[in-house]
Amino acid sequence: MKHELSKERVLGILETSCSFTKNTSGLTKRPRFVVKMIPQNKILLEAIREFLGVRPPVREYFAGGRHYIILTVTGISDLKTKIVPLLDEGLLGPKREKFEDWLNEFKYLKSPKT
Repeated sequence: MKHELSKERVLGILETSCSFTKNTSGLTKRPRFVVKMIPQNKILLEAIREFLGVRPPVREYFAGGRHYIILTVTGISDLKTKIVPLLDEGLLGPKREKFEDWLNEFKYLKSPKT
């Protein structure tokens, strides 16, 4: 079943549920965009994944006795063409500051207007 989400709704959810991280293996740092939610929101996170148009699946994650669902985007093409443009036009407040810090660390993700 396909669920339609508005851009504004997705941005509102991401304001509270996403994080900007990096994966380090050896000398290489790679950007990661992560959305983490409680398992009861799996349909919502799947709908967000569809809205974003990214390929990684929503996965289950267990840590410290807690159960989460998580969407992790690491593909440079997805980050550069789908995630960054959406977030660049819509994030506010502290999440915006974290996004800008992340972009400054991975300058190659910036679009010409960013």
